[in-house]
Amino acid sequence: MNNEHKILKTIGRILLLIILTATIAGVVCLVFNLLDELSAINKAAQTNQGNVGEMWANFSIRKEYFWTKPEQLEVSDLFFLSFVISLVIFAKISRQIEIKRGYKDLEGSDRWATKRELNKNLIRIPEKELYKAEKTGPLIACKYGYFYVDPKNNHSLIIGTTGSGKTQSHVLQQARVFACGKDKQSMIFNDPKGEIFSSTYPIMQKEGYNVVILNLRDTNRSSRWNPLTFIINEYVHCVKNNLDLSKVSEYIDTMASTLTNNPKSDPIWPSSAKSLLSALILYMIEQGYKHDKLDKVNMYSVYQFFIEYGQEVEETDPFGNVITKNRLDEIFKSLPVGSLAKAAYATSNFAKGDMRASIFATLADNIRIFGLDTGIAQLTSGNDIDLDELISCGKPFAIYMIIPDDRPTRHVIASMFINQSYLSMVEYLTRNSMKALPRRVNYILDEFCNLVTIPGMDNKITVSRSRNIGWHLYIQGLSQLDAKYHDDSKTIRENCANWVYIYSGDPDTNQFISNILGSRTVQYKTYSGKLSEELSENRAYKGKQLKTPTELAVLQEGDTIVKHHRMYPIESNFKFFYKLNLGTAELDDIAFSSEGKALVEILIPFEILMPQKAGQEDHLSEKNNSDDGLHQQPATAIPNRFVDSPDSVVISPQKAALEAINEATNGEWSRAIQEIDIDTLERLLNRAKIKNRSTITDEQFEMLSNMILRKKQQTVLSNIT
Repeated sequence: MNNEHKILKTIGRILLLIILTATIAGVVCLVFNLLDELSAINKAAQTNQGNVGEMWANFSIRKEYFWTKPEQLEVSDLFFLSFVISLVIFAKISRQIEIKRGYKDLEGSDRWATKRELNKNLIRIPEKELYKAEKTGPLIACKYGYFYVDPKNNHSLIIGTTGSGKTQSHVLQQARVFACGKDKQSMIFNDPKGEIFSSTYPIMQKEGYNVVILNLRDTNRSSRWNPLTFIINEYVHCVKNNLDLSKVSEYIDTMASTLTNNPKSDPIWPSSAKSLLSALILYMIEQGYKHDKLDKVNMYSVYQFFIEYGQEVEETDPFGNVITKNRLDEIFKSLPVGSLAKAAYATSNFAKGDMRASIFATLADNIRIFGLDTGIAQLTSGNDIDLDELISCGKPFAIYMIIPDDRPTRHVIASMFINQSYLSMVEYLTRNSMKALPRRVNYILDEFCNLVTIPGMDNKITVSRSRNIGWHLYIQGLSQLDAKYHDDSKTIRENCANWVYIYSGDPDTNQFISNILGSRTVQYKTYSGKLSEELSENRAYKGKQLKTPTELAVLQEGDTIVKHHRMYPIESNFKFFYKLNLGTAELDDIAFSSEGKALVEILIPFEILMPQKAGQEDHLSEKNNSDDGLHQQPATAIPNRFVDSPDSVVISPQKAALEAINEATNGEWSRAIQEIDIDTLERLLNRAKIKNRSTITDEQFEMLSNMILRKKQQTVLSNIT
C-alpha cells in the first residue's frame, strides 16, 4: 500500500511539472509576442511609417500568441527557459504544501470514514431490500439509506446506558439483519424485558426459524432445560465408549463454579463449595446411570439429597455412647479409591468444625434456588432444548432467554445456559470432526453485565470466531464491564473488532471512546495590535478530538459512533425499530408442550444413593424396576433420611444453631462467614436477639457468640502471623 502511494505521488509530481512547464511556455510565448507587437508600433511611430492609431486600435491579446513561437527564440531555448521557471515555481509550491501538510498532521490526522471507504471495507445492504442480501454480518452503521455490516463476522461491543434506546436502535435492528438475509444466522438472545421476543418473533416465524423460549420470568410458559442433561449425555458417551471422564469432571466443575462464584469472599469458601457440589453431581449421575434413573437426575434432586444427608447427626451406639456422624461422609467413604466423586468430596471432608459447617451452609445458600424456587425446580427438571438437533436440522434457530429484572437470583440460570450452550456447540464440532459450525450462531446479550459472570468468557471470545460463533455484548459502560470481569475485561475488549457507542453517562467511558476516535489538526487565526491600526494576523495549528467527551454525552437519539478495526471512525444514525411497524407477538400466542409434574415425581429415589449392604442391591434394583419408590409415599413426602434409621437421631446442636440464625437473617449469616466479616456477624446476632427470641434458644445464642469469639481469635492470630 505504501509503495503504491509513493508511485502515484511520483507520477502526480511529474504530471504537475509537465503541465506547469507547458503553461509557462505559453505565458512566455504570449509575453514575447506582445512585446514584438509593441515594438512594431513603437518603430512605426518613430519612422512615421504606417497608421499608428490603427495599429493601437488593433492591439489585443490574441489566443494564438500562446502557441506562436517568438522569432527571437528557438524552440529549445523556449522550453529550457520554461522548464527552469517551472522548476523554481514547483519547488516553492512543493515547499508550501509540505509545510502546510506538516502542520496539518502536527496534532493528529484522524478523520471520519468516507462513503468510498465504507463501500470498500463493509457489505452494503439497502435498508428496504434486506431479503436480497446474499451475506449479512454484525451491524456496523446505517447511512445513505443502507445498512453496513461487517463481512468478517467479528465480535461487537455496544455501549448504551439505560434509556439510551440501544434495544430499539441496535439490538432489534441487528436481529432483523441476521434473520432477513439469505444466509439466516442463528441467534441466542438475553432478553431482560421480553421486548426482543415480542418485537422479533413475527420476523423469525416468517423467515422459518425454530424458536425456543427459556422463560425465567414465567416458568409456566417456557421450554424446560435441565443443566445436567448435557453432562449426563457426555457421561453416558464416555462410559459406553470406555473413555476417560476428564471432560465430564471439567463440565461439572464449570457449572459448579458458576453457581458458587463469589468474588467478594475469601476464595476458600466458593472453592470448597464448588468441590462439594461437583462431588454431589458426579455421585448422583453415577448412581442414576447404574440404576437407570438418569431421567430423575436434576438439580432439585441434588439440592434435596444434600439437605437431607448433609447435616451432622448424633447417634447412640449399642453401648449408649453418643457419636456425631455425617451421612455424606459415610456415602463417599464407601466409594472406591480413584473415584472422581470421592476426590472432589475430599476438600470439604478435610475441613472440620466451624469451617466445615460454613462450607455446607455456603453451598446450601448457593443452590437454594433449585430447592426453594419451585418454578426453577420445575423448569430444570426435564429438557426440551437439544442444541445438537437445532444445529443439525438445517434450519436457523432463535433462543430467547427472558430474564426477570426484579428476580436477580434467577439470572444465574441464564449464565449457565450461555456457558453450557457454548460447550455443547464445541462438543458437537469435536464429535463431528468439524472446525466450524455450518451456520453461524450469534450470542446477542443485552445487559451483558447484569448476568452472573460467565466462566472463561475471555477464552470463549478469543477462540469462538474461528468456530463460527459470534458475541455481541451490550453494556452500559466500560466501568461496568471492568467491575464484572476484572482483568478478563481487557481481553474481552481487545477481541471486539466492532465498537458501537450509543450513549453513556460514565465520564471514564466517554473519555476512553473520545481517545480511540483520535484527533485532527485544525488551523486557527489570532490577531494582534490596536484596533485603530492595521492588525497583525497570525496562524496556528492545534489538535481537536473528533468527538470530545462532552459532545459524546449529548448525542441525539439514534445517533451512534462506530469504530471498526482498521478503519476511520464512522458516524451513523439508526431508526428506532418500532417505527417500522412490523408487528409484535405475545407469549400467550405460543404453545408449550411441556407439562409440569409434582416435585415428588421428579425426585430421584434416595435409597439408590445410599451405600448398599450385601444382598440389598438386588432387592433395590428389583424394586426400582417395578416401582420408583416414590409412589409408596404421600404426594408431598421426602424420602426418609436413612435406609436403616438408627434408634435415635438428633441434629447436631451446632448445625441447628447455624440453620436457625441463617434462616432468621435470610442467608446473610452464611455470607458474612464467607467474607469473615466479624462486625456484620455481631450485628446480625444482636438483631436476632431482639427479633427472633422465639425461634432461637439462649443456648444457641451462646453457641453463636462463642463461634464469633473464635473467629475473632483466629483473625488476630492470623494478623500476628
